[in-house]
Amino acid sequence: IIRTSWKSFRARGWRAALDVLLAFVLAFALNAFVWPAIVQVLGLPSANTNQEMVRALVLRAPVLMGLMVVVAGPAAEEVLYRFVLLRSLLKVNSPLAHAVAALAFGFQHVAVAVLVNHDTAQLWNIVPYAAFGLIQSVLYVRQRSLIGPILVHVLVNGLGLATVLAGSTA
Repeated sequence: IIRTSWKSFRARGWRAALDVLLAFVLAFALNAFVWPAIVQVLGLPSANTNQEMVRALVLRAPVLMGLMVVVAGPAAEEVLYRFVLLRSLLKVNSPLAHAVAALAFGFQHVAVAVLVNHDTAQLWNIVPYAAFGLIQSVLYVRQRSLIGPILVHVLVNGLGLATVLAGSTA
């Protein structure tokens, strides 16, 4: 999977890097500006149990969780949601494939809070995760490669990890 994806990614040259940069900027804007504004305007709960849980684990075991959050998690999630789920559903219906993959990605990030902790207010947090999943799905289809989505996911999670670690020393 990765070898074929790498060949597809390299074949696009500088356009692949530009796609990754654009997807990262969109994801950053969504997370830093758009979603917080929506939360404030609609009066939604601002707590994100997934981020709080990851933050607590990162502070407890920074190296191990850093590797999980920045390397293993993005790679595994992109293989599952883009390569397995999206790719198989694209054969049936493209809009449906994008919607299902994005929503599944979003739900996976709130599942513990909703299903285990019974915190249904966390269902709202599917929206930003699903929007990020949609960005990733479009990037995957555009590049015909997992490398771009994995790189964007690594950058987004790496920025989040750096923010958590910087905040823990302040």
